[in-house]
Amino acid sequence: MTAMGDVLVERHEESGAYMYDMTLGLDRKTGKVLWKLMDIGEPLYINEAKGTFMARHLDYIFALDKPEGSAVKTVDWRTGKVLKSTEYESAKINPNGKERIIERLFVSDGKIYLSFGIKVLAFPLDADPATPSTKKEIYWVYGGNSNVNYAAGPAAGKIFFVSTNARSYRLYGVKTVDKTAVVEYAIDNPIARFDIVGNGLYIYQTDRKLIVMNPSKNRTLFRMDVPARAFGPTLSDSGMIVVQTKGKLLAFPEPVELKEAS
Repeated sequence: MTAMGDVLVERHEESGAYMYDMTLGLDRKTGKVLWKLMDIGEPLYINEAKGTFMARHLDYIFALDKPEGSAVKTVDWRTGKVLKSTEYESAKINPNGKERIIERLFVSDGKIYLSFGIKVLAFPLDADPATPSTKKEIYWVYGGNSNVNYAAGPAAGKIFFVSTNARSYRLYGVKTVDKTAVVEYAIDNPIARFDIVGNGLYIYQTDRKLIVMNPSKNRTLFRMDVPARAFGPTLSDSGMIVVQTKGKLLAFPEPVELKEAS
């Protein structure tokens, strides 16, 4: 559920002949349903000045008469009217790539990012991807490494990729300002989970070790033992970092270096 002005935008699943997603616009004061939309994903971007939000059209993924790709809808949050639909056809935007399914979409700093497994493509947010003059950026782990998948970012000036080999323990950061520059992080056991919180990188290994790093400087700040191999999301509150692990909460002060990082 997301608050947008005087409207609450709420998503849930409904079951009929098949399972589908339903998104409602609710009046925050009265609870009245203002509009309904089917098969709209989580808001990717909210434009408060225009009163709109952008979301992926989920039904496009399963359409049999369309090419593999993704449609992004721009919706007026007050009326539920679809103002614009932008299609990202994978065969056109990634014509030479083996991966054709657009797995994830996300928006950051005026760009929309689309992940294709080992590659991430970025376009200006308001541009038409079908226009030949539209600038496209490509991020991937250079050197022919095909055993990685997009994992997180952009954060700390990098797009993060993680090894898909269960026996491997590699985490890479591809710099957004120099896409040929790849940073490999010092991990010595398989990764159970990692989170980017604020300016910090929190990596949990299967050997019950937490590594806290400054990803901007590729520097390990400290390591600590944790009581389990399963973790929930890392949280930040009141200057403290909170680790969720096996029914316990572990808290420690956020490192000063990360607080002061720009």
